[in-house]
Amino acid sequence: MHFDPTILSSTGQLLYVDGDWQNEKYFTAIADELRRLFRPLGIETDAHNFQLSQELMQVNSVSLHVRRGDYINNEVHKPAPLAYYQAAIEKVKTEVASPLFYVFSDDIHWARQHLNFGEAACTFLDHNTGADSYKDLFLMSCCRHHIVANSSFSWWGAWLTSNPCKLVIAPSQWLAILQVQAADVVPDSWTIL
Repeated sequence: MHFDPTILSSTGQLLYVDGDWQNEKYFTAIADELRRLFRPLGIETDAHNFQLSQELMQVNSVSLHVRRGDYINNEVHKPAPLAYYQAAIEKVKTEVASPLFYVFSDDIHWARQHLNFGEAACTFLDHNTGADSYKDLFLMSCCRHHIVANSSFSWWGAWLTSNPCKLVIAPSQWLAILQVQAADVVPDSWTIL
């Protein structure tokens, strides 16, 4: 997660690299190509998700991702706190005209019970599960703005969005261990709360 520029200057050598690589500085030069390649094949034949993707691209859509499942009893990864989500929702409401929130989560029940959007429009998406979860990543990438969890899943959903004016909000605490903070993984153009 800590960017090491020497990796990019290692040419003409056989390298074995191991790590998380969740830092856009490693692939900024091929960003457009990655965004093109990460579009699911055949998504046009999935009528419901394709129609939803078209809707997301036409409105001031804001993906909000809550990751809880495997984070609940994890010593390294902990769910982002509810206070983060509420502050992020309020920030979006002040910076985005007529935002439409779309909530993605592995615990949609918790999200429905705890998130407060006030008068803002909100849709909870729960139809892509199991082997179809990658379709949620695609739908997130179709949104114009993002509130991400401290999760690579929503990180990629936000990063893959091609909107150059996107507002992306990320939590300040990325991992429960203090050696890795949001500044190590969050692009400079994103907002850390």
